[in-house]
Amino acid sequence: MKIKSFTGQTEIDGLRVHKPVVGIVIKADGALANETIEIKRLNQNTGANESICARTKVVDLAEIAAQKLGFFMISAAESIAFIAIADGGLKLDTDKYLEIEMGTLTAARNYEVYGLEDNNLQEKGFAYQRFTIPAGETLKKYMVGENELLAIPVAGLIGLKVWAKDGVTMEYNPTELKAIMNLENDVVKTGTDLVHGFGNYFLVNIDDIQELELETSGVTYQFFMIDKR
Repeated sequence: MKIKSFTGQTEIDGLRVHKPVVGIVIKADGALANETIEIKRLNQNTGANESICARTKVVDLAEIAAQKLGFFMISAAESIAFIAIADGGLKLDTDKYLEIEMGTLTAARNYEVYGLEDNNLQEKGFAYQRFTIPAGETLKKYMVGENELLAIPVAGLIGLKVWAKDGVTMEYNPTELKAIMNLENDVVKTGTDLVHGFGNYFLVNIDDIQELELETSGVTYQFFMIDKR
Protein backbone atom coordinates (compact mmCIF):
# COMPACT_ATOMS: atom_id res chain seq x y z
CA MET A 1 0.00 0.00 0.00
CA LYS A 2 1.57 3.27 -1.09
CA ILE A 3 1.36 5.95 1.59
CA LYS A 4 3.17 8.78 -0.18
CA SER A 5 5.69 9.57 -2.90
CA PHE A 6 7.47 12.91 -2.89
CA THR A 7 10.54 14.88 -3.86
CA GLY A 8 11.92 18.35 -3.20
CA GLN A 9 11.53 18.11 0.57
CA THR A 10 13.96 17.90 3.48
CA GLU A 11 11.22 17.06 6.00
CA ILE A 12 7.71 15.65 5.79
CA ASP A 13 5.07 14.93 8.41
CA GLY A 14 1.42 14.03 8.73
CA LEU A 15 1.70 10.74 6.83
CA ARG A 16 -1.12 8.52 8.10
CA VAL A 17 -1.87 4.80 7.88
CA HIS A 18 -5.31 3.41 8.78
CA LYS A 19 -4.94 -0.21 7.55
CA PRO A 20 -3.14 -3.01 9.48
CA VAL A 21 0.55 -3.12 8.51
CA VAL A 22 3.50 -5.19 9.70
CA GLY A 23 6.06 -2.56 8.73
CA ILE A 24 6.98 0.54 6.76
CA VAL A 25 8.96 0.39 3.52
CA ILE A 26 11.13 3.33 2.43
CA LYS A 27 12.33 3.48 -1.18
CA ALA A 28 14.73 6.11 -2.54
CA ASP A 29 16.43 6.68 -5.88
CA GLY A 30 19.82 6.88 -4.20
CA ALA A 31 21.75 5.62 -1.19
CA LEU A 32 19.94 6.12 2.12
CA ALA A 33 22.26 7.57 4.76
CA ASN A 34 21.06 10.15 7.30
CA GLU A 35 17.31 10.09 6.64
CA THR A 36 15.30 9.78 9.86
CA ILE A 37 11.83 8.51 10.68
CA GLU A 38 9.45 8.79 13.62
CA ILE A 39 6.44 6.49 13.95
CA LYS A 40 3.65 6.62 16.51
CA ARG A 41 0.17 5.15 16.86
CA LEU A 42 -2.51 7.68 17.77
CA ASN A 43 -6.08 7.22 18.97
CA GLN A 44 -8.18 10.25 18.15
CA ASN A 45 -10.96 9.14 20.52
CA THR A 46 -8.88 8.68 23.66
CA GLY A 47 -5.96 10.95 22.81
CA ALA A 48 -3.52 8.06 23.41
CA ASN A 49 -0.09 8.51 21.83
CA GLU A 50 1.94 5.31 21.55
CA SER A 51 5.54 5.74 20.37
CA ILE A 52 6.87 2.99 18.14
CA CYS A 53 10.13 4.78 17.46
CA ALA A 54 11.34 8.29 18.18
CA ARG A 55 13.25 10.04 15.40
CA THR A 56 15.83 7.46 14.30
CA LYS A 57 17.91 6.82 11.20
CA VAL A 58 16.05 4.69 8.67
CA VAL A 59 19.20 2.65 7.97
CA ASP A 60 19.57 1.77 11.68
CA LEU A 61 16.00 0.47 11.93
CA ALA A 62 16.39 -1.34 8.60
CA GLU A 63 19.50 -3.15 9.84
CA ILE A 64 17.73 -4.24 13.02
CA ALA A 65 14.88 -5.71 10.95
CA ALA A 66 17.28 -7.33 8.48
CA GLN A 67 19.21 -9.11 11.21
CA LYS A 68 16.00 -10.95 12.12
CA LEU A 69 14.85 -11.81 8.60
CA GLY A 70 15.99 -11.08 5.04
CA PHE A 71 18.11 -8.06 4.08
CA PHE A 72 17.85 -4.42 3.03
CA MET A 73 19.32 -2.81 -0.06
CA ILE A 74 21.37 0.36 -0.42
CA SER A 75 23.07 1.50 -3.61
CA ALA A 76 23.75 4.72 -5.50
CA ALA A 77 20.89 3.86 -7.85
CA GLU A 78 18.23 2.66 -5.43
CA SER A 79 17.58 1.85 -1.76
CA ILE A 80 14.79 -0.20 -0.21
CA ALA A 81 14.55 -0.38 3.58
CA PHE A 82 11.98 -2.21 5.72
CA ILE A 83 11.14 -1.07 9.27
CA ALA A 84 9.36 -3.68 11.41
CA ILE A 85 6.61 -2.30 13.66
CA ALA A 86 4.77 -5.47 14.80
CA ASP A 87 4.78 -9.27 14.59
CA GLY A 88 1.80 -9.05 12.24
CA GLY A 89 -0.64 -6.44 11.00
CA LEU A 90 -0.84 -3.79 13.72
CA LYS A 91 -4.51 -3.11 14.44
CA LEU A 92 -5.54 0.23 12.95
CA ASP A 93 -8.85 1.75 11.87
CA THR A 94 -10.49 5.10 11.24
CA ASP A 95 -9.93 6.19 14.86
CA LYS A 96 -6.60 4.46 15.56
CA TYR A 97 -3.88 5.22 13.03
CA LEU A 98 -0.14 5.49 12.47
CA GLU A 99 1.44 8.90 12.01
CA ILE A 100 4.84 9.09 10.32
CA GLU A 101 7.36 11.92 10.14
CA MET A 102 10.63 11.93 8.20
CA GLY A 103 13.59 14.30 8.32
CA THR A 104 17.14 14.93 7.09
CA LEU A 105 15.91 14.16 3.57
CA THR A 106 17.77 15.04 0.38
CA ALA A 107 15.62 17.52 -1.56
CA ALA A 108 16.85 16.30 -4.95
CA ARG A 109 15.93 12.68 -4.17
CA ASN A 110 12.69 10.87 -4.91
CA TYR A 111 11.19 8.99 -1.95
CA GLU A 112 8.35 6.49 -1.74
CA VAL A 113 6.76 5.34 1.53
CA TYR A 114 4.72 2.14 1.74
CA GLY A 115 2.82 0.25 4.42
CA LEU A 116 3.28 -3.52 4.17
CA GLU A 117 -0.18 -4.96 4.85
CA ASP A 118 -0.72 -8.12 6.90
CA ASN A 119 -3.93 -9.91 7.97
CA ASN A 120 -2.38 -11.57 11.04
CA LEU A 121 -3.72 -8.85 13.31
CA GLN A 122 -1.75 -7.78 16.38
CA GLU A 123 -2.95 -5.41 19.09
CA LYS A 124 0.54 -4.43 20.24
CA GLY A 125 3.24 -2.74 18.20
CA PHE A 126 6.99 -2.77 18.79
CA ALA A 127 8.58 -0.11 20.98
CA TYR A 128 12.12 0.95 20.06
CA GLN A 129 13.50 2.51 23.23
CA ARG A 130 16.71 4.51 22.89
CA PHE A 131 19.23 4.74 25.75
CA THR A 132 22.31 6.93 25.99
CA ILE A 133 25.50 6.38 27.96
CA PRO A 134 27.12 9.83 28.17
CA ALA A 135 30.72 10.49 27.16
CA GLY A 136 33.18 9.72 29.93
CA GLU A 137 31.01 7.00 31.49
CA THR A 138 32.37 3.57 30.58
CA LEU A 139 30.25 1.13 32.58
CA LYS A 140 26.48 1.12 33.09
CA LYS A 141 23.84 -1.40 34.15
CA TYR A 142 20.24 -1.61 32.92
CA MET A 143 17.21 -3.65 33.91
CA VAL A 144 15.75 -5.36 30.85
CA GLY A 145 12.10 -5.32 31.88
CA GLU A 146 9.76 -6.54 29.13
CA ASN A 147 12.23 -5.88 26.32
CA GLU A 148 13.09 -8.76 24.01
CA LEU A 149 15.91 -7.47 21.79
CA LEU A 150 19.07 -5.43 22.40
CA ALA A 151 20.64 -3.49 19.50
CA ILE A 152 24.09 -2.18 20.46
CA PRO A 153 26.50 -0.30 18.16
CA VAL A 154 29.70 -2.09 17.23
CA ALA A 155 31.72 1.13 17.45
CA GLY A 156 32.69 2.02 21.01
CA LEU A 157 31.70 -1.29 22.60
CA ILE A 158 34.21 -3.02 24.91
CA GLY A 159 31.98 -5.71 26.40
CA LEU A 160 28.50 -6.94 27.31
CA LYS A 161 27.62 -8.74 30.54
CA VAL A 162 24.17 -10.24 31.13
CA TRP A 163 22.37 -11.82 34.08
CA ALA A 164 19.85 -14.43 32.96
CA LYS A 165 16.58 -15.12 34.76
CA ASP A 166 17.86 -18.58 35.71
CA GLY A 167 20.78 -17.00 37.62
CA VAL A 168 23.48 -17.65 35.01
CA THR A 169 25.89 -14.76 34.25
CA MET A 170 27.43 -14.46 30.76
CA GLU A 171 30.01 -12.08 29.29
CA TYR A 172 30.76 -11.30 25.65
CA ASN A 173 33.44 -9.18 23.98
CA PRO A 174 33.09 -7.78 20.43
CA THR A 175 34.89 -10.74 18.84
CA GLU A 176 32.48 -13.18 20.44
CA LEU A 177 29.48 -11.05 19.45
CA LYS A 178 30.75 -10.93 15.87
CA ALA A 179 30.96 -14.72 15.87
CA ILE A 180 27.39 -14.99 17.16
CA MET A 181 26.11 -12.57 14.51
CA ASN A 182 27.88 -14.50 11.77
CA LEU A 183 26.30 -17.73 13.00
CA GLU A 184 22.80 -16.31 13.32
CA ASN A 185 22.56 -14.02 10.29
CA ASP A 186 23.19 -14.54 6.60
CA VAL A 187 23.16 -11.48 4.32
CA VAL A 188 22.13 -8.26 6.12
CA LYS A 189 22.64 -5.66 3.39
CA THR A 190 23.09 -5.71 -0.40
CA GLY A 191 23.75 -3.07 -3.02
CA THR A 192 26.96 -1.07 -3.04
CA ASP A 193 28.34 -3.42 -0.36
CA LEU A 194 27.44 -6.98 0.54
CA VAL A 195 27.28 -7.22 4.34
CA HIS A 196 27.07 -10.55 6.17
CA GLY A 197 26.22 -11.16 9.82
CA PHE A 198 26.06 -7.56 11.05
CA GLY A 199 26.68 -3.99 9.99
CA ASN A 200 26.75 -1.22 12.56
CA TYR A 201 24.86 -3.10 15.29
CA PHE A 202 24.99 -6.31 17.27
CA LEU A 203 21.45 -7.63 17.76
CA VAL A 204 21.15 -9.73 20.92
CA ASN A 205 18.13 -11.67 22.17
CA ILE A 206 17.44 -10.63 25.79
CA ASP A 207 14.08 -12.35 26.23
CA ASP A 208 15.43 -14.45 29.12
CA ILE A 209 17.74 -11.76 30.52
CA GLN A 210 16.98 -9.85 33.71
CA GLU A 211 19.82 -7.30 33.78
CA LEU A 212 22.65 -6.24 31.49
CA GLU A 213 25.83 -4.19 31.76
CA LEU A 214 27.57 -2.40 28.92
CA GLU A 215 31.23 -1.41 28.93
CA THR A 216 32.17 1.23 26.37
CA SER A 217 35.26 3.14 25.32
CA GLY A 218 33.93 6.33 26.90
CA VAL A 219 32.35 7.89 23.82
CA THR A 220 28.69 8.93 23.81
CA TYR A 221 26.99 5.59 23.22
CA GLN A 222 23.38 5.23 22.06
CA PHE A 223 21.64 1.87 21.82
CA PHE A 224 18.16 0.34 21.68
CA MET A 225 16.12 -2.10 23.68
CA ILE A 226 13.07 -3.30 21.77
CA ASP A 227 9.82 -4.46 23.32
CA LYS A 228 8.10 -6.80 20.84
CA ARG A 229 5.35 -8.20 23.08
